Amino acid sequence: MANPRKPTQKKCASSGKITANQADQAALGQALLQSTSAGIYIVQDGEFVYLSPFFETLTGYSIKELLGQESLKLVHPDDREMVRRAAISMLKQRRKQNPFEYRFLKKNGDVMWVMETVSPIDYKGRRATLGSFMDIHQRKMLEEALAVSEQMHSAMLSQMYDACFEVNLSGNFIFTNNSMCVSLRYNLHDLDGKHSDLIIPEEDREIVYNAFNQVFKSGQTNTGFIHRVKRKDGIVISVETCISPLRESAGRITGFICVSRDVTESRRLQTALSRSEELHRTILEQMYDSYYEVDLAGNFTFVNDSVCANLLCSKEELLGKNFSFSVPPDEIKNMFLAFNQVFRTGQPNKAFSHKILRRDGTIIYAESSIDLRRDETGQPIGFRSISRDITERKQLEEALLEEKNFTDSVMDSMPGIFYTLNEKGNIIRWNKNEEKVTGYSAMELSNMNALNTIAEEDRERVASKIGEVFSKGYSSIETQVLAKDGSKTRYLLTGARVDIGNKPYLVGMGIDISERLQAEQALKQSEERYRALFDSSLNLIYILDFEGRFLDANHATMELIGYSKEEMSTLNVASLFDPEDLPVVLAMLNKAGVPGLYKELMEFKLRCKDGTYLYVEVQSSLIRRDGKPYAIQGIARDITERKMFEQKLSEMATHDFLTGLPNRVLLNDRFTMALAQAHRNKHRLAIIAVDLDRFKSVNDTLGHQAGDDLLKAIAIRLKESVRLSDTVARMGGDEFLLLMPELHMIEDAKKIIDKIALAFKEPFSLQGSRLNMSASMGLAVYPDDGEDMEALMRKSDAAMYNIKRHGPSEGRPRYTREDA
Repeated sequence: MANPRKPTQKKCASSGKITANQADQAALGQALLQSTSAGIYIVQDGEFVYLSPFFETLTGYSIKELLGQESLKLVHPDDREMVRRAAISMLKQRRKQNPFEYRFLKKNGDVMWVMETVSPIDYKGRRATLGSFMDIHQRKMLEEALAVSEQMHSAMLSQMYDACFEVNLSGNFIFTNNSMCVSLRYNLHDLDGKHSDLIIPEEDREIVYNAFNQVFKSGQTNTGFIHRVKRKDGIVISVETCISPLRESAGRITGFICVSRDVTESRRLQTALSRSEELHRTILEQMYDSYYEVDLAGNFTFVNDSVCANLLCSKEELLGKNFSFSVPPDEIKNMFLAFNQVFRTGQPNKAFSHKILRRDGTIIYAESSIDLRRDETGQPIGFRSISRDITERKQLEEALLEEKNFTDSVMDSMPGIFYTLNEKGNIIRWNKNEEKVTGYSAMELSNMNALNTIAEEDRERVASKIGEVFSKGYSSIETQVLAKDGSKTRYLLTGARVDIGNKPYLVGMGIDISERLQAEQALKQSEERYRALFDSSLNLIYILDFEGRFLDANHATMELIGYSKEEMSTLNVASLFDPEDLPVVLAMLNKAGVPGLYKELMEFKLRCKDGTYLYVEVQSSLIRRDGKPYAIQGIARDITERKMFEQKLSEMATHDFLTGLPNRVLLNDRFTMALAQAHRNKHRLAIIAVDLDRFKSVNDTLGHQAGDDLLKAIAIRLKESVRLSDTVARMGGDEFLLLMPELHMIEDAKKIIDKIALAFKEPFSLQGSRLNMSASMGLAVYPDDGEDMEALMRKSDAAMYNIKRHGPSEGRPRYTREDA
């Protein structure tokens, strides 16, 4: 909403009485304001002083709410500065300029795109600004949708694998795409102007001619027939071709556009599959598409799982049942005709679109092929059909068709440059937008040649295209439209010849493509940015062939595992993957067609160039080329730190946090194993309970940190005093337990106890002081003192506490097997 600087007031010079003619003009003006589809307003000192009734309809505000309000408050915050400047520029120059567009804030909070013009006026004796704007929100939304559609269309063409070509009515090639040339081994322009018989074997020319002739006579698309074509190297292949008529603007057929697909391999596979019914059934059961067979009466004789899923029925419910229950009433006739035609002609119906009635009453759309089934003698016994659920595609097509119809109606009403030229190129008719774009008045345009509105450097090309319209009937060109003020705007100009009264004229229109060109440039820059992001990905990305060779790898992969790009090209998976993981990797390479093989995340170990290992989490996907598995792409994430953390957590579950010694859980596992070995080999085993003497005084006098440090030092001395096969465990506090498996003599255990006692004679260094410590120990032996861990621990504890009670001062040993 325009809000220019406050204009300088000028004294109103109007005076005198109002004539009848002036009154009529005023009444007419009011009537126009009341009926116009534009929002009209007047602003003085930045505030609304007048608004037309339609302003209310467009914005949702009432006139009462807006009078006296600041106009710029209704403009989207991001657009206010632009609107202010555009309005000031338009008011200063006082001549026609292109309207400016911005976002308007409606009363209900919605954002509406509008196109606005402003001009200075005198209102009630003071300077004011007259503004008008129109709702262009739908146009803006359509422009954005069109841009997305164009990008999708471009992507589809670039990825199209089918051969596409155009021929004229004489059968000469006028266009071939790259896929067709590659398929037939020709260079891109080898076929231009050549007759199509060049690639059609002589014995197939009649059926191909009949197919094209039928399309010409009926005007209907041939959705696909199979014939043979001859490659440049003489090899004959089978293709399935769809033929559609090409029409000129008047509707006359001028040629054909065809899409062909190489079906040589598929036909060979069909022959091979027919030799093995069991294999045939297995493949059919795994198909994503629905496959079923019916007898001549229409009763199901075979259905795969996809049919059951689509109809919401089990196989038991379907087999023997007539398929007509799944046909909506309005489709029964079409289904009968389709099956009957296959029965009469013996030829398959390759693409038949129809509706399916599901068990729950819902409707889905399908595209089916129907073929005749015969017995060994060649007699028809039923039909087979493959159906694909195209419900989503159908819904999308209907949505796109609805959008297209809506877009067409809007485009018909959109302002554009429309013009009519005579043979000399003089402008004889034009629309108002021509005046706005060029800045010329109607009188000036009536005496001008069309080339005068074209930039001088483009005039020769445009003149040639104008001649082409009059000679060939149609042409188009991208050029620069030159305005009266010297400004230039990029336009796409189109023209068609129209004969009126035996005189030829050029009728054309122009579309502003300056924004599209800017968008194309922005798209190119965006693609470059996205490519840079891919190249700088921190994830490991690599591609393997099915022999395990590295075809490619990104920078992160090479940096993390330490190999250069040249070195990677010589490596095989056996060089990098851990031997334990290699069977899984090789299975992925050898089973390219296994469904679901590449869907789950997998964890592997990779060996780096320096010999270290990394743990990675890999998501793999199958890369296809021409519909066949080509390679495997892997995206891996370094999870080494996470795996180390998991190992640490596992260790914490079985080890004492302070000393690192096994805890009660791990001790129980080792005792169970040791007991089984002792029982099997008829050996003894021993457990020794160790309890520190006067440990509490250490905590009380030196503190708990000193106590912790002492426990760590004692753990080290205990481990140094036992055999490698023995286990030293901390049971809690200052209590330890020693497990000695495979004990041949009790004296061996006593030697270990003596060794521990000797180790305790060496003082412990704590906080700069030397501390003498002793320990009481109790011994229990399997099977003499018990046959399970609980009994042995009870015996060893009793022996140890016996030592505790009497103490070393009474001359008793530091260990005993006596029960308390």
